[in-house]
Amino acid sequence: MAGICVFCGQTKSLTREHVFGDWLGRIDLDRRPALHVAGPINRSPRDMGTTPPFLRTVKDVCGSCNNGWMSQLEKIAERVLNPFILGEPGAILAASDQGALSAWTHKTALVAMLVSTADDRKNGYGLPADEYRHLYEQRMNLVPTPKTQFWIGRYDGVARQASVWVAPLTVGRPWDKHQEPHGYLMTVLLGKAVLQRVRFTHPGPQLDLNMGNALTKIWPSIGDVGWPLGNALEDNTFVNMAGGRNVETDSPDIEVGPWRPATDLSASEEVGLMIRLPTPCGKHAVFYPGLLAREAQGGARYAFTTSCEREMKAYLVCLGSDGAHFMGEGAPRDIQERYDSISGSEYILSDQQGRFVVKQILDMYSAD
Repeated sequence: MAGICVFCGQTKSLTREHVFGDWLGRIDLDRRPALHVAGPINRSPRDMGTTPPFLRTVKDVCGSCNNGWMSQLEKIAERVLNPFILGEPGAILAASDQGALSAWTHKTALVAMLVSTADDRKNGYGLPADEYRHLYEQRMNLVPTPKTQFWIGRYDGVARQASVWVAPLTVGRPWDKHQEPHGYLMTVLLGKAVLQRVRFTHPGPQLDLNMGNALTKIWPSIGDVGWPLGNALEDNTFVNMAGGRNVETDSPDIEVGPWRPATDLSASEEVGLMIRLPTPCGKHAVFYPGLLAREAQGGARYAFTTSCEREMKAYLVCLGSDGAHFMGEGAPRDIQERYDSISGSEYILSDQQGRFVVKQILDMYSAD
């Protein structure tokens, strides 16, 4: 069936393209059926069914692209990434492969965004069409598109075997109000390997970014990189990192961070002595004491659990001076275990609304 290829823009017969290369089904990863989800980063993900891993495909790519330059990138990724995905000590990522691996990460993130529905993409959940075209124009060079920086890291969490996140970023002074994003943070997790790429899409200063001691920069390349790398990422630290909350710059006057319309939930509101906080499902809300919100504005940080009975889900919430953040959702028992693992002093607040249990913590973004 003829259609328009998202990469080359030509009207051709479209083929099935794997979100993750089918070679991943042939290496030593867990192949048992697993729940697949997709959705905007500030909402509960949409249930896409339980199927064996690495079988998800999209039909938006022509045969020439699929079997040509995209296939070439997959072959390089298969050769280079296998030992990193499996966490094999002593693995080396050669400098000569780092550019192509960044291009593969870009391609994988772009294809993953096509899993969302056409209506979702029309309403802003996706990437601009230019991103597909720019990568296509660079296809023969086996290097990233311009204004790109690229990192690799090690994952030691248990919640994910494969994942793709794309978070829009803004660049500017802390008090600026940004009407649109200036770039995108693309994160691909496979087994033990985490690949992260920033692509700036607007003119502006060329900032040297730092992602902390869990990620090692490999583009622009400065030489071969060995495994293992830096501090391992756990589940909560991965979510923070993939959401763009850990980005640092070499300029004290300029910040790079998440584009708030995409990464923040709808605004909370004060209802009596409580704060009404919309849940990630976008349909319901939970409540926490207004006293905590006021203390958080003064610099205190808290963690607490709450639940949405209609969705039969529990949430882990961290509260700081920049507001409330959902740091995890799932079965009540699993969320309680994550809360229990956080270091901090626990308090019980009691009033006419009932009892509320909360921990005061030192660093809301290291709550593992």
